[in-house]
Amino acid sequence: MIFCLSNSTCLLGSSIKKSSLKERMVFVVIKIITQELEIESNLKQRLEFICEFCHIKPTIINGSIRKIDKTNLSYIEPHRVIVKDTTFLAFNYSTDIYVGSLNKKIQLVELEDYIKNLLNA
Repeated sequence: MIFCLSNSTCLLGSSIKKSSLKERMVFVVIKIITQELEIESNLKQRLEFICEFCHIKPTIINGSIRKIDKTNLSYIEPHRVIVKDTTFLAFNYSTDIYVGSLNKKIQLVELEDYIKNLLNA
């Protein structure tokens, strides 16, 4: 069971049976550190150029790194590029763009054709 106290602090609780008659609840405080990632200028420039060529204005939202304090666990949230109600996910230094989720990917060079098909649909 997880209880979130704020945006960055959660309690992780679980039942531990000490013996067959006694049970106690143990809570561990987990602090999540969020650090914003700036989109690489070259990637941003390429995305804006592709969208400009398609005559559409993208909304670009920077990704972030989420680290669990005092562990080596981290999650990289990708940059989001929103075009005509479709969210594309992008990582710095990658030539792949993900459509909607991390399940479907296309090459960055195929993005122009994909956007044009979205506009024509």
